[in-house]
Amino acid sequence: MQLQGQSIINTDQFDSTIKQIENAANCEELRELAANALEQLSAQQQAITDQLAKVQPLLALLSVPSSPDAVVTWVKDFIEDYLTPQFKPAISYPTQLAQIAQQISNLQSAISSVSGRFPNCSL
Repeated sequence: MQLQGQSIINTDQFDSTIKQIENAANCEELRELAANALEQLSAQQQAITDQLAKVQPLLALLSVPSSPDAVVTWVKDFIEDYLTPQFKPAISYPTQLAQIAQQISNLQSAISSVSGRFPNCSL
C-alpha cells in the first residue's frame, strides 16, 4: 500500500475515466462524464494546492540554521508555523467538553419530561 504523497497521481483512475469517455454512447453521456471528470480533477488539484500551501512554511524548517540568530529564527518559525497550527484546536477542547456536558443534561431533562406523557414508556 502506498502512503499519501508517495505517488504523483493515480494514472489507473485517469485511464479508466478516459476509457469511459471514449465509450460514451451519446452526447449527454459524454457531457456528464466530462463534467464529472473535470470536477474531480479540479477538486484534486485544489486539494493538492491547499496542502502545499499548508506545508510551504514548513519547508523552510528543513534547512539547518547556520548562526545563532538563524537558530532563534528557526525556533520561532517552528513554533509559529508548525506547533501553533497543530495544537491551537486543542485549546477549545475543555470548553467543548463543558458544553457537551450541559447539552447532555438538557437532553436528559427533556427526555425525562416528555417520557412522563407516555404511560408505560421506558427508555
